[in-house]
Amino acid sequence: MTKSTRIITGYLGAIMLVPGTVKFFEPFKTFFTTQIDRSGLPFSTLTFWSGQLGEITVGLTLLAFLFLWEKITPSWAKKIFYGGNLAVTVIMLVALYVHLHPAVPAEVLPFEKKAPLLTVFTLLMVFLNVYLYRNAGRTILRGKEVLGKI
Repeated sequence: MTKSTRIITGYLGAIMLVPGTVKFFEPFKTFFTTQIDRSGLPFSTLTFWSGQLGEITVGLTLLAFLFLWEKITPSWAKKIFYGGNLAVTVIMLVALYVHLHPAVPAEVLPFEKKAPLLTVFTLLMVFLNVYLYRNAGRTILRGKEVLGKI
């Protein structure tokens, strides 16, 4: 895993873990509940807990992967990497839907803005992370990095 993918994976892990944990406390708990209720997401109680625990689980998984990836078999590392990035993508797509839903007021959204800037930026980071991970093997020639460390 290159330095770039480690940095982006760390960012993705943190951006999932921190918001997931703060939703245990007010006012974020109320904000999150209001977002779910107003956006019309199904099974509001289940959605609340699965969203929050999903963010925490994905965040912890990506951060653990960041520090333990060398100790995991390449097959498992690949599955964890792609699974974590896929999970972040799903979470961010739901967040994008909530941000753009007309019934959700800006006051209960991050930074009190309807524009989903952080959500779109995080999605772009996922795509960049996957792109860099997939192409990292192409920069290595006979055990030596052609382009140097990224």
